[in-house]
Amino acid sequence: MALAVRVLLALCASFLLSQFQRASLSVIAPDLMADVGLTPEGYGFVASGIFLGVLVGQIPVGVLLDRYGARKTTSAMLLLAVVSTLVFAAADNTGLMFMARLATGLGFSASLMGTMVVAARWFPADRFALITALILAGAGGLGSLLAATPMALLSDWLGWRGTFYLLAWITLLSSLAVYVFVVDAPAGHPYHQRRIEGLREGLAGLVQVIRLPQMPYVLMLSTIGFATLMTILGVWGGPYLHDIHGLNAIDRGNVLALLAIGNIIGFLVFGPLDRIFDTRKYVILVGGVANIALLATLALAPALSYRQVAGLFFVLGFVGSYHVANLALGRALFPDALVGRGMTLINLFTFLGLASMQIIAGLIVGHFAGPDGQSPPEAYRLMFGFMTVVSTIVILIYSRVRDIRPSTQRAAHAGTTKDPRA
Repeated sequence: MALAVRVLLALCASFLLSQFQRASLSVIAPDLMADVGLTPEGYGFVASGIFLGVLVGQIPVGVLLDRYGARKTTSAMLLLAVVSTLVFAAADNTGLMFMARLATGLGFSASLMGTMVVAARWFPADRFALITALILAGAGGLGSLLAATPMALLSDWLGWRGTFYLLAWITLLSSLAVYVFVVDAPAGHPYHQRRIEGLREGLAGLVQVIRLPQMPYVLMLSTIGFATLMTILGVWGGPYLHDIHGLNAIDRGNVLALLAIGNIIGFLVFGPLDRIFDTRKYVILVGGVANIALLATLALAPALSYRQVAGLFFVLGFVGSYHVANLALGRALFPDALVGRGMTLINLFTFLGLASMQIIAGLIVGHFAGPDGQSPPEAYRLMFGFMTVVSTIVILIYSRVRDIRPSTQRAAHAGTTKDPRA
């Protein structure tokens, strides 16, 4: 167990940095836009780069994880994130900043999935939702939290460029830690006796995952489960608090920190719910409906004070953790030999939804922007309304998914019932 914890800590550190990078622009957005001369549309374009990079990396990362393991794949790709972060820190135009963020996303594209794949091999399948929740709450939640008030303080001290120079060197240390400390699977695990697949076999396994009967529902939910939360926390929450409520960087960071803290608590609560209630489908549906209600409140409620917004953000962060149960339901669909490709396919759709939502949000907000670059309340209310409508459609379709209960998995593992993937 001590070895498993050491392995996960090294990988979680890389995921923490990945999550920090994804959420790092929101709190400094007004300063960044003023320094480089970005319009709201340009800022949305730059901010989407890291998510598009993760998206582009998912298919090759899935094959690489199953072929070479998380240790070699993650540590090597983090080196790209080091270089691209240095480029971003020095960039002074929209195109170069976008390309740097795109490369950063590609460099971090194995961090979460490498952690998930290794966790799937070190821990029982029926506990995957709980382990996933702990990873997302501990590393992911802390990364988001550090990207709020601490990011504002660090940027105030070093400037946003100095902060990213520092981040590049920390990422280099993380790459070394993954290479030194990570073990891809425990002794005796079938992973160590696996036959190395060729490229054609690797792609055939990906097709096998795509054809699983329940996979379309899992992939569809993944496009909105994380996207709505990160669009607010990582990109547009900061400009919203600046334009509508006039908050400075530190105060914006404090409000966004509440969203991140709510998210951490939410992961810890939602993680074990599938085992407590022996259902994943209905944990997801209840959480999804609650998430829609909060987004609708932000879209429809007139003249909210920043204190009311802070409270709504905290609850939104909590409820927005519901998608962790979808990862567990997806994991239950595919065998261990396909776990890398299966998890990265889910992550691909997650970042496809996230990048798309952020670009569309940028177009909505930018359409209403005035000569000073600020946007009125109507722009952000329309943005929240768009999220509400899209989430509602997806949740209605997802209600048709077949549940895979943890008790069924435990029984199948014990050989007392039919495999739930059948």
